[in-house]
Amino acid sequence: TKNACDRTFNLLKKYFHKQQVWTFPQLCTVIGKQEDITVVPVVANKFKNYGEMLDEFYRQFETGTVLVNHIFHVTSMDPGVMVTQEDPDKPEKTQRIIKERRNEDAAARKLRLNGFVLKELSPPGLREIKVVELATKWRPLVPP
Repeated sequence: TKNACDRTFNLLKKYFHKQQVWTFPQLCTVIGKQEDITVVPVVANKFKNYGEMLDEFYRQFETGTVLVNHIFHVTSMDPGVMVTQEDPDKPEKTQRIIKERRNEDAAARKLRLNGFVLKELSPPGLREIKVVELATKWRPLVPP
């Protein structure tokens, strides 16, 4: 497995696949029995639309500068510049990522950014046909 997180998740799957788990609360209970795991259920209103805010204040990355194997970072010392690197042996490249507005200084931008209200994301839900299938085909198999 690639990393510790994947490895732990795979161990959890091995454990709860042997259980009779039908609901989210049951899943939380089963997973919470693991000594190294703390279950923290997240409610739907905690998911915000950051994409809208990023589109308002930042540019799209230049095409081909962020790929699966690329290294990229932004530092707090210069948050408007993204540093990219194809691999550790290649030179670093930089690009400005902040969208500039005419006659807007850093203080005005910061004020506008702090005033930006993130909208809640609505859950995607299930398609109607899937709801019917779950109710007719699978519900009879689930214990009460």
